[in-house]
Amino acid sequence: IVGQEEMKLALLLNVIDPKIGGVMIMGDRGTGKSTTIRALADLLPEIDVIADDPFNSDP
Repeated sequence: IVGQEEMKLALLLNVIDPKIGGVMIMGDRGTGKSTTIRALADLLPEIDVIADDPFNSDP
């Protein structure tokens, strides 16, 4: 993703420390918001989850 340095930094910091509480991404159409999130999701490891567990308990 060319440009969008603040968005990339915010997302990487949130991956490193999820206690940050998330990132709100806003921008005009075509600025790469969805593309960036999909690319980040592909980089992250998959985790085991318990179906329908609202607390995401450790399986």
